[in-house]
Amino acid sequence: MSLERTKRSPYSKEQLHDMYELAKMLLEIGHFRRADNVVSGLISVAPDFSHGWLASAVVGIALGRIERARDHAQQALRVRGDMPEAMLVLVVSSLTLGDYAAAGTFLGELRDLIEAGVVSDPNTIRLFRMQMVRYNQGFDT
Repeated sequence: MSLERTKRSPYSKEQLHDMYELAKMLLEIGHFRRADNVVSGLISVAPDFSHGWLASAVVGIALGRIERARDHAQQALRVRGDMPEAMLVLVVSSLTLGDYAAAGTFLGELRDLIEAGVVSDPNTIRLFRMQMVRYNQGFDT
């Protein structure tokens, strides 16, 4: 069991992961405000924990705070540039905000990662395909 600390956090990576898992569980059962409290605390004590920013972005979508979701997904990518899940949150939030240029950019990047086999998670690919439909329908209306 590693007790290694992140660069800026007094908590071990394991403790940060446990807080992240708690936030995910709260999201899954629909306790969005509780999840928001957990992720807010998580990113305040560990601003270099990319999954904390990602969870906060997802909570933002669940709470209808779309601009926050976009901002926090961008922060997750600043911390760790290879997060397809954060790119997907950027696509979802950009489409919701009507920013098709940004959505198209991230959809293109995700398509390249999928075609190269870098992204192989079926749920990620499924969400990518759904967002492609949203993107294409936006140009049809």
